[in-house]
Amino acid sequence: MRTLGANRKLIKTAYLIEFSLLGLLSGLLAVMISEILVYALYVFVLHIDYQINSGLWLLVPIISTFSVAIAGYCGVRGVLNKSPVQVFREL
Repeated sequence: MRTLGANRKLIKTAYLIEFSLLGLLSGLLAVMISEILVYALYVFVLHIDYQINSGLWLLVPIISTFSVAIAGYCGVRGVLNKSPVQVFREL
């Protein structure tokens, strides 16, 4: 994007949105899989009633969104500080 003339703010925003969506989707997928496994264990193995854990549905996607966004941005931060020519030369 930088080679095509995008400024630093646009690239930073694009990276943060990309990593935030990745974190949100991974958090939702993690909660969904864990709820399915817990449901199967409760109903078929332990023979007890199942209740949805609403705290997980709220907390895990939020935490994963922020943690993946921060980790991803820290990983690509160096690319923002270099010119496109330097990035292509390192490839």
